[in-house]
Amino acid sequence: GGSWGKEALPNQQRKRQGNTNDGGNGGGGDWSRGREPPKDKGTGRGGRGGRGGRGGGRGRGGRGGYSEDLFEGPTPILNTSENRWMPVKDANTIAVTEKKVKSILNKMTKEKFEKLANQMIEIPITSFEVLTTMIHSVYEKAIFEPSFGEIYADLCARLSDKAKQNPFVNIIESDEEPPTENGGAQGGEGTSSSHNTVYRWSNDVSTDDSEIIGPLESVDKCIDAALDADNCPEPTKRCNEMVLHTVRIRGGRFIKIMCPVDNPEEFYTVF
Repeated sequence: GGSWGKEALPNQQRKRQGNTNDGGNGGGGDWSRGREPPKDKGTGRGGRGGRGGRGGGRGRGGRGGYSEDLFEGPTPILNTSENRWMPVKDANTIAVTEKKVKSILNKMTKEKFEKLANQMIEIPITSFEVLTTMIHSVYEKAIFEPSFGEIYADLCARLSDKAKQNPFVNIIESDEEPPTENGGAQGGEGTSSSHNTVYRWSNDVSTDDSEIIGPLESVDKCIDAALDADNCPEPTKRCNEMVLHTVRIRGGRFIKIMCPVDNPEEFYTVF
């Protein structure tokens, strides 16, 4: 047969020729194998990767595809503003204490107990809220790490000894039956006192009662008056500023014993 013109080539042969020579659907109109590829004129949509490729140019998604318009004009000088935002550490006493306590507890081991327990005790307990934060942190740690329960119990005992020294913690001696495992009293219903001594504590014992009973000679006299309320002296109006001496629970009665600020030898009670 004769020679085929370009327009007369069969469909398959024309398609193959277009892919390698004319540019067709595959690009590279004047490029053929073995020749240097044409230079990128920066008009593509992202170089090698099209919209999301790595190439330069002014493509939409190219990693190097920045518009020259963004760099026109002089670069502005950045000045420090007087009211600029600056990070501020939380100086709240409770937050600082919680951070210290958790840091110590996270390092706690049997080998390091003495050293870390002393660090814990040295943390200032300046308020009831700080004390509560410390107790909660130790309690949570003991719950999730039962294998260290013994050292956490020892730590709580040491913290208790220190907490007693704070004026906002009032230790209350009680003759109540100690609670059983199910939360009830050992003596059963109707039992209000026993030969046992149980200790409770409170941070909210006021001394500003309007009426008080006294003066009495001693703490024991105050307790006797409370247990025999029918025969105790009549209450009188409080005239002096009082300071708390001690608190007792006897026979189910909450007995508060106070002294005048200027006379610690006199005792008054409220129950």
